[in-house]
Amino acid sequence: MRTGRQRDVCALAVLFLVFFVVGCAGTPNKSYTKQQLVQMPEWQMLDKRLNVYRKLVCKCKPDAWKLGIIRSGKVNAFNAGQGRFFVTEGLLRIPFEEQDAALAHEVGHEVMGHVGKRQAASVVMTGVFIVLGAFIPGAELLDHVLNPLVVAAYSKEQELEADSIAVYLLQSTYNDKSAGKRLQALLQRLQSQKGASGGGLFATHPHPKERIAEIGKMVRGEKQAQLPPVYVPDDAGPGAATGTDGDESSDSNKPPGDL
Repeated sequence: MRTGRQRDVCALAVLFLVFFVVGCAGTPNKSYTKQQLVQMPEWQMLDKRLNVYRKLVCKCKPDAWKLGIIRSGKVNAFNAGQGRFFVTEGLLRIPFEEQDAALAHEVGHEVMGHVGKRQAASVVMTGVFIVLGAFIPGAELLDHVLNPLVVAAYSKEQELEADSIAVYLLQSTYNDKSAGKRLQALLQRLQSQKGASGGGLFATHPHPKERIAEIGKMVRGEKQAQLPPVYVPDDAGPGAATGTDGDESSDSNKPPGDL
């Protein structure tokens, strides 16, 4: 028979899961308004490219996907699920070919539903340890160690998956097998600017060298780029992206689905 404490903990676990499935309100802050965006040539170019990719992967309505710009000088792009994409001002200052590659990578995250899957994996892990803690005192503390490990390992696979779909989209758009070099150039830029990072135990991204090598195989025809699946919008809640003005050198501060 369950004790009163065990019943209370189980009830809290249920509320915890419901809260995160529904999501909390919020989108990346420090972003431009729609009125400001439509007047920016840089946004117009990328938004046009996003629509090209949208038509390649789904029969969504023309306004189903949204592109925002974040006031940050760092080079990055994000997918927040549910057709929401964000790029930084810093990304707009690099060659358009690399901006294009970044956007293709984020489309890869979107069509695979990575944001929702990553959130679900984390929430399930936390829920399990909350319930376990009702029977084994202190067990819930293991969540702080094991949850980041599981999510990090899962996220690394997602990044490689998004890279592969990005190469497919680039090759299809330009009808050029070497179009994947655009993504390689972007990753080389990020590596030179941020230094070698990724690939560690708690890192959410593979090491840039691994990603560049995998893309090279697809460019040379040694490996097939991944064909995007039939696109079904993920069910990530409105709180999937909670801000992008933090220190991007720390994986724990990054929103889901970034570069």
